[in-house]
Parts: sequence; structure tokens; C-alpha cells
Amino acid sequence: KLLECNSKKRLSAYEALHHPWFSKVKSNLLYMNIKNETIAEFAQNILSYKITSKFMEMVLAYIIHNNMFNKPKEMKYAIKMFHFCNLNGDGKLTKEELYNALVKYVGEEHLKGFDDVFLMLDGGGKGYIEYEDFLRACLDKKKLLTEEVLVYAFNYFDSDCRGRISVENIKPYFVDANNVSEEVFRNIFSEIDDDKDGLISFQEFKQMLLECYD
Repeated sequence: KLLECNSKKRLSAYEALHHPWFSKVKSNLLYMNIKNETIAEFAQNILSYKITSKFMEMVLAYIIHNNMFNKPKEMKYAIKMFHFCNLNGDGKLTKEELYNALVKYVGEEHLKGFDDVFLMLDGGGKGYIEYEDFLRACLDKKKLLTEEVLVYAFNYFDSDCRGRISVENIKPYFVDANNVSEEVFRNIFSEIDDDKDGLISFQEFKQMLLECYD
């Protein structure tokens, strides 16, 4: 039915995912050949996730989007966990879906900060998070944020290769792309620019990112 030449007769992605065949083979169970300790580690990473600035969020999103995580096994397991949590297979992990999955594996008593974490991940207030949002919280930042990855990400934002990130380098990502006001943007930049020289050094950049697992 997926190979039907006539697009009007061909199953949509939604219809395919909800076809009885998937229930027959219990395809969701194929995703859970993961050790309980790995699931517990992912759950802990999610519950301890924190973002202290919009720039930090942007950098982590860039790193995840460009597949800089050099631990293929962890990435593979994180992908499986996302699909297992996302019960209807629509690629949109709701608050309820994620909560129910975490309750199952870590217990309700450990979910006191869950609402705040979900709110951080669902920056747009959509009521759900997507695949890359989930990976951003799920993966171990100590393994993700290696020196090599940090240098690569820093060089991306240091677009004029000055060895420093300037206001002009990152302003388009906030003011132009996300309609952030000039005043708010200046405050965001100032929070990272510890020595207030109007430039973000690699050390300041690194320190900002390492705060997400202090």
C-alpha cells in the first residue's frame, strides 16, 4: 500500500504508522532493547537539564542538529527511547507521553522538576517537543561537549574568524530571526561576556556551555 503509484490511494505516513501490521509485530517493543541503567541515565539527564541563556540553547541545538555527538551507541539508544515515548509516532512528544515514560522507569517521586524541564524544552509553548529537543536534554552533556565539539561550534559563530564572537556575529540569530528586542539581545550577550569587552572569548563560550551540567 505504500508502493501504490496513485498518490490518492497510497497510505499517508499517519495511516501507515497506525496500520494493524505494526500492532501485530509489536514494533514499539523493538525500540526497547536498552538496558534499564541506560534508560535511567537518560531520564536523569532530562530531569537535570537546564538552560541559563537563549544563546546556550541555540548552541546546543546547533550541535545536535549537526550530529556532532561522537558516541553512536548513545545516540542510537536515545533515538530508540524517543520513538518508544512517542506512542502515536507523529514525531511530537507531548508532555503526557514523556511524563508517563519517565514515571515508568524512574518513579513519580523523582519527577518534581519535570514541569520546569518540559517548559524549557518547549520554548515555543506548543505543548510538545520534537526529536532534536529530546536529544538536547537526553544526551550526556559531559560526553557531548568535548573540546573538539566546543571548538567547532565556536568557530561556526565566530563567522569572521577573529577568535572572538562579536555582537554582530550573533545578532541576526536573535533580533532578525527570532524577533528578540535589541535590549533583550544586549542583556543576553552581556550575561555571557564576563569581562564586558564586547566580545565573547572561547573561554567564556566554553564556560557558558559547561554550566548546563554543573
